[in-house]
Amino acid sequence: MKYTIILIMAITIGFTACNPGGKTKNETAAFDTITKESGLKYYYLKKGNGSKIQPGSKVDTYLSLMVNDSLIWNTDQMPDSIFSFVADNTPLIKGFTEVVSYLREGDEIVAILPYQIAYGKYGRGAMIPAKATLVYNQFKVKKVYPPKKSMADILFKTLKDEGFNSMISMSKEITEAKHPDYLIGESQWVKLWRLLDEASMNKEALQVLDHYKSEKSKSRFHWYRVQTLNKLERYEEGIKSLVKLMKADKNYHSNPEAQDLLRAMQAELGL
Repeated sequence: MKYTIILIMAITIGFTACNPGGKTKNETAAFDTITKESGLKYYYLKKGNGSKIQPGSKVDTYLSLMVNDSLIWNTDQMPDSIFSFVADNTPLIKGFTEVVSYLREGDEIVAILPYQIAYGKYGRGAMIPAKATLVYNQFKVKKVYPPKKSMADILFKTLKDEGFNSMISMSKEITEAKHPDYLIGESQWVKLWRLLDEASMNKEALQVLDHYKSEKSKSRFHWYRVQTLNKLERYEEGIKSLVKLMKADKNYHSNPEAQDLLRAMQAELGL
């Protein structure tokens, strides 16, 4: 990947130029690239010595993202120039979640994510084309907070072991008490749906979606519901639901993944 090599060389030269005294003990050699089985590649500009990122840790980062040699986004556009998320809980692309799991406070890396662990064969809107490789030419871990327990994990286990009603009671107990040791909020219901989806517990996943209705992210939860209906082979209902979503939200109307799913469900019904 020619542009990636050029980018890495430019970053390395720039970093060295800012460090005339040479490499410190916390810095690794240039081009000391780590490659993972998933296709993720990254290397350190600086190694931190702070807290390691753990599931449930809130993390503050500074990011700069390039696609096809062009800078498309950085956290300068956000309040305090910081992108915050909760590790293994905030819905993020697979490659981002993976690289975060290896890092700690103070780390600064360059990360290269192939499309298979980024936005896939469809891309994301006009900014990220199909099969785009993402290059985080700046990825700085600014702050790592102590981890909290995942409400989604507790609810998943309760639902699997004790059933839906017990799960709802548990969710009320945690959220109404605003328990400080637990992560709560919309992201936990997203994670619960993902856990159920990965476990092929599709009937339970549909129950969760029908219980938790988000006005803030109405389209996203509607999309999850369509995917679940498809897996349950309730194609007629899935088609009606997806057509309604595509009419209500232009982002899904022009979404290749949504269009492919619609055609696939129609084909199952011979339409």
